[in-house]
Amino acid sequence: MIFFCAIARLVWCVSRDVLEWNILPQSVDDLRERVMREPIKQTMNLIFLLGCVAWSLWLIRNDLVFNNIVVSSPDVSLYRVISFMQKWKMFRGRGDNGSR
Repeated sequence: MIFFCAIARLVWCVSRDVLEWNILPQSVDDLRERVMREPIKQTMNLIFLLGCVAWSLWLIRNDLVFNNIVVSSPDVSLYRVISFMQKWKMFRGRGDNGSR
């Protein structure tokens, strides 16, 4: 689900465009290789973004499997990613980007 369902593909397409990648990640190994190719300065920001994406997709999946809740629109997944980024931003250290 984390790479191939319709909602995940939308989130990965937006992430691909933001990160200026040529293709979508196809597996965890593929994703790890992409992260490792990035300059070290951008790695922490990238890991932060990918953590928010993965957590959002996981919660959407759990809602579907355990609560029979289907998201009303694929856009909900993007808003969840942004929401997690805003909430989790305060947990990041000053060394990641120089500010909080």
